[in-house]
Amino acid sequence: MFVFRLLVWIACRLSRPAAARVGAFLGLAWHALIPIRRRHVRASLGWALGCDDKAARRIARDVYRNLGINALEFLRFPLL
Repeated sequence: MFVFRLLVWIACRLSRPAAARVGAFLGLAWHALIPIRRRHVRASLGWALGCDDKAARRIARDVYRNLGINALEFLRFPLL
């Protein structure tokens, strides 16, 4: 619980643009550091959308980037 509150405290101290940049960085880092999930996501995107591997890679990277931004937005809920 302490770690979560600490993350909320840090996220709330960031401006909205800074939080978006940090979130994007964290999402891209997660994408780069978890190769097992990355392969699964690309395969699923290729199957579901019928796109080639290059397009699936780009979409997967953008999805992880957006998830990182959403995570920081969630941590900033106390500011609402």
